[in-house]
Amino acid sequence: MSYLIPMRHRYMHFNNHCQTYVPMKFLINTHTSIQTSNTKSYSHFFSHIEMKNMVIVCNGVNVSESQKIPFSKVIVTRKRNLFWGRKWTTTDIRVGIIIFGIHLLALFAPFTFTWDAFFVGCGRYVLCSIFGINLSYHRNLTHHSFKLPKLLEYIFAYIGVLAFRSLVSQMNMKYNNCIYQRDPIFWVSIHRYHHQYVDSEKDTHSPTFGFWYSHMGWLFDSGYISEKYKERKNVEDLNTQKFYRFLSRTYMFHTYLFTALVYAFGGFTYLVWIVGVSTVFIYHATFFVNSACHIWGNQTWDIGDLSKNNWFALKLHKRIIVDQSIISILKFCNNTLVWVALITFGEGWHNNHHAFEYSARHGLEWWQIDICWYMIRFLEAVGLATNVKLPTEAQKLKKSFVVMTKLLISETLKNEESKHYAQRNATFEQTKTTMSHHESMIMTSILRVADWDNYLTTSCKKQ
Repeated sequence: MSYLIPMRHRYMHFNNHCQTYVPMKFLINTHTSIQTSNTKSYSHFFSHIEMKNMVIVCNGVNVSESQKIPFSKVIVTRKRNLFWGRKWTTTDIRVGIIIFGIHLLALFAPFTFTWDAFFVGCGRYVLCSIFGINLSYHRNLTHHSFKLPKLLEYIFAYIGVLAFRSLVSQMNMKYNNCIYQRDPIFWVSIHRYHHQYVDSEKDTHSPTFGFWYSHMGWLFDSGYISEKYKERKNVEDLNTQKFYRFLSRTYMFHTYLFTALVYAFGGFTYLVWIVGVSTVFIYHATFFVNSACHIWGNQTWDIGDLSKNNWFALKLHKRIIVDQSIISILKFCNNTLVWVALITFGEGWHNNHHAFEYSARHGLEWWQIDICWYMIRFLEAVGLATNVKLPTEAQKLKKSFVVMTKLLISETLKNEESKHYAQRNATFEQTKTTMSHHESMIMTSILRVADWDNYLTTSCKKQ
């Protein structure tokens, strides 16, 4: 037995515009949902639910004229020129040169390969991704998911600086009359705005502007940031600390110093693998969280945005293939999973994260690999991480599709029961009316017979 759950609409109001979030319809197997006994294993429920990607619809935009992102249901409803038809500022040009230069440097990797450079590059990727970006910038500084001793907090934040994650967009922004380039303060501010305006017109990297814009196109558009966030006062907790203000003022010095030390220590080979290859992997791993994790994947929590838990299942369709010789390869790729959650060390469980922003743990199920959480758990075990925040079971139930599904099924059953009772009552009334009509006919007949009997008796007496 199954029910088709009707679409629900969510609204967000800003700048006198109304954005309508329209979740697609999905079919639910009621037998599975009602008899699920393990209420803690919410994600397992969705192996029985055909979840479809959500489509975002913007007022004033004709969806039929919009472009759908391949292999998804996400519609590009907002246009912004990536390269042509817009003004390129000095900042945009500088960012483009830096991005292109780092990628160009990485192309020398096959010609400069050595095992020691390879392992050092991998070590920097793992160290900067886990402790610098994920643990420090994201879960600690942005969301305050746990507390660290100040010295350890600053060490991890400095590792994040050495990730060059903040190098890609050197946009000058004013904070209390001070000029800051992209640094921990900038990174945290942008990410907090992302959660505040997620998948709306003011989101920095929403896929409704297109995949490439959400992936990295926004990095070359300093005008967009200046236009949407003229006064950014959502990082006062960091802006009041001298250490982060110091990093903001001297950010480029640290990146240039690190690059010079790498070259002095290992020459051009180390420069290619540590500054080039490692940085490119750090960039695109985190960029995929911004883009792919809002386009492809599945949703476990009812939060009304496009965030997905992404193992990045890339489903290719044979109808777009011309060369029949590669169909067999595409059949394999059709079921191949590139684990965004794995290459980002736990950041790919993005729907979990958007549902519980404060949570230090993103992989909420035991099978959801979250290496960053394992590090936090270790720090907590040795007494270095305190006040570690996790969602309670009640909070999970409140946002779980399972609860919503059961309520809708219960409501549907009640409605059907009410319809059944109403139909039964109507049938009873109809039967009652029919019986009354028959009784009336019988009484009329009896009266007629009685009248005829009286007539005959009277006639006999007269005779």
